[in-house]
Amino acid sequence: MDSEIRDLNTQTARGIVVLYAKYNDRYIPVKVTAEGILESNVSINASDIQIGAVEIKDSDTGDRVNVNLSTRASESTLSNVNSNIVLVKNSVDTANTNIVNAITPKATENTLQSVNSNIVALSTKLDEVKTSIISQLDIRVRGLFDSNGNPISSISIPIISNRGISNLTTTIDQYYALNRQMFYYGYSLNINANDTNVIALINPSNSGRVFLIKDIYIARNQDNANRVFFYVRTMATISTGTPVTPRSTISGRTSSAILYRAPTITNVGNLIFVVGLNSSESSKTEKLDLMYGLNPGENLVIIGNASANGTPCFVTLTWVEV
Repeated sequence: MDSEIRDLNTQTARGIVVLYAKYNDRYIPVKVTAEGILESNVSINASDIQIGAVEIKDSDTGDRVNVNLSTRASESTLSNVNSNIVLVKNSVDTANTNIVNAITPKATENTLQSVNSNIVALSTKLDEVKTSIISQLDIRVRGLFDSNGNPISSISIPIISNRGISNLTTTIDQYYALNRQMFYYGYSLNINANDTNVIALINPSNSGRVFLIKDIYIARNQDNANRVFFYVRTMATISTGTPVTPRSTISGRTSSAILYRAPTITNVGNLIFVVGLNSSESSKTEKLDLMYGLNPGENLVIIGNASANGTPCFVTLTWVEV
């Protein structure tokens, strides 16, 4: 309770001193008996008066007002409060220090070297994985198309250089030619009205290879209008002929084939197909696109027949050995 002396009046007859106490921003009159006051105008200091039990009443209603007069804090209680404040402050400072130390460590030379070593180790692992992937790459067919939108058989050759991969896309024909696996033979001859044996291609039983037929090219002298056609047969019986050497489309490899020009055939074997030129045609290419092959021990022969004897023609056979 905040109390102060508002006004002091004395009444000699009754010996009453009226004090005012401040309560809830209002001043409440407090009656105090004063002994020995002889004068009507007396100056009294608040320190000279000791107030015992004080009854405070509401000036409007006269009702008694209960006031909780707390005791003043002593030196010991203030010391306790101060100690607790210091303890809390120390705890806060300790927690702040721990947080700062946990989140703001400075990098040292050793920690930087450790990071760099880990990066180098990771780079090495990545190179190993990359090399492993590259080593497992298989030859994959890529899509090539001609000007008419027709697919061209092709093969992709991986070339590894400077840790990178370049794909050289080429046709299968070019691939076999570059590997010196493509061979051919062609020559001129006259085709008669009866069967004329042109070429016999034999895959030896011990060659260890398969011969894939690429194409057969036929042409007739443009000054001659005789019709001509050629049988292409397999599994024939061949006795003799003029041995000739197959030519590689890119020199540097020897064919495994046995090749005869104008062979002697005692059994024509099985017919595969017939290709011919009418009177208005001068040349034609029959493409097999490597889809017909000769296993070891098998053969292929070409036999011509014309509408008149002595029809000048040119025949070429091309194949690959795989």
